Amino acid sequence: MVFLNSGIRLVTTIHDPIIHEGQFKGVFGKIISKSNYWILKTLNRKGLVLHFHDRKLVKNTQWEALGNVEFIPHPIPVPICVKQRKSKIIRFIFAGRIEPYKGLDVLVDAFVKLKKYFSYPYELLIVGRGNIEERVLNVIHGEVNIELINEFVSDQELHQYIVDSDVMVLPYKNATSSGVGALAVAYNVPVITTKVGTLTSLLDYHTNSVGCEASCVESLLIAMKKYLCRVR
Repeated sequence: MVFLNSGIRLVTTIHDPIIHEGQFKGVFGKIISKSNYWILKTLNRKGLVLHFHDRKLVKNTQWEALGNVEFIPHPIPVPICVKQRKSKIIRFIFAGRIEPYKGLDVLVDAFVKLKKYFSYPYELLIVGRGNIEERVLNVIHGEVNIELINEFVSDQELHQYIVDSDVMVLPYKNATSSGVGALAVAYNVPVITTKVGTLTSLLDYHTNSVGCEASCVESLLIAMKKYLCRVR
């Protein structure tokens, strides 16, 4: 409270007001959620400003009733990379921390099915650290046009991978927003995204972006086919 009394305005950012996708499940998750809400609600009454990325994130939730709240969109960073890759092969990219809710399994299954419809050269780059289920890993290793970089990469490297790709795929099963999706927008890279959370807003930035249903291999496959038909 020293900061507030001295006249400095203190703002706390709430990136995911609802428990982060796929985490803190069960009894302990509910305890953590209620504790976090109680603490922030108390501070909010004392003048602390809470900052959410989108009004949709708090609609019909306990956070909606809080008074001292600001809604500021997810920031779109200034481009810092220049496209370097020169290839006729269309590159799909899945980037960022690998978590079950991000739907990598759905993407891999849909991507493998593409070969039944297209002989046009294309590839999938998966870059990010995280656990991948054994079945999906075996499929990845069995496909010559899927490259996996399952390790930590610096921000600069991640940005360069994105800017050197043709389209970003966000096959999230559930989500509120996407930081890597914002990076795709910053570099004018179209997205193929499921219609969850506020991810649909990313479709407005590029004419070649395509939406699809969550957790549905066939819907994602159709979206990827639609993208390839537009750009080939």
